[in-house]
Amino acid sequence: MSACACPKECSQQQRHSPGVVKAEEPIVYVLLQPDHWAGGQLTAAAFAKSQLSRGTLSVCRGAHCTAEEARASIVQPQLERDDRRVLVGALRARCSDIRDIKLEAHRAVCVIDDGQANFPAHAVLAYSEVTKQEKFWERNQRSAVRAELARVFGLQPGPLSLKDCWDHFA
Repeated sequence: MSACACPKECSQQQRHSPGVVKAEEPIVYVLLQPDHWAGGQLTAAAFAKSQLSRGTLSVCRGAHCTAEEARASIVQPQLERDDRRVLVGALRARCSDIRDIKLEAHRAVCVIDDGQANFPAHAVLAYSEVTKQEKFWERNQRSAVRAELARVFGLQPGPLSLKDCWDHFA
């Protein structure tokens, strides 16, 4: 097995990406109601285990786009697909804080570049390689990792507006 806990982090994955995601980069997670947020709290679909397992949990690299670009590339397409959806806001974290989430002294989460032609700032979160080993997970550990993601992304004091999220990076 590679010495890198997240081999896809070690080299650029998409040609439209600005490169590998650096430790100091701000990462943004957009919250939509009812998908990720309902009744003033995260839903079970936020930081979904299935998306983390597949490496498809979409996030945005805040240093490589503006709030307006995030609205156009992330929010608008989601709202157009389902008119019940409403933008709640966004959570933000430093990439290194996400990568520091550990489970039994092993990295739990990877942050991987996934830049698209129309949105180079796209990235994904995924469970690390070591967590994919048979019988690695014990009961409730996936929930603990998801709770730690919510903490790292600053669930308290709550979601920020897209503008405030990007203003925080400035």
